[in-house]
Amino acid sequence: MNVWAPHTFAATFLAQAAVAALSAFILFGVRLPKTSTAAAAGGRPIGIIARQPGFVTAVVCATV
Repeated sequence: MNVWAPHTFAATFLAQAAVAALSAFILFGVRLPKTSTAAAAGGRPIGIIARQPGFVTAVVCATV
């Protein structure tokens, strides 16, 4: 295991890069359905969404 002795964590970074590349390759094949204009036009304002306790909890957890 002393192939890259001065670069201790190089293998983990290369493995993560390989996983990211494999994920990107797989996602290129995913075809999502087109959204209708009626579905895209609706929705709630961001102010209403931001006042929900679940949203606040998610934002606090994401910042920690």
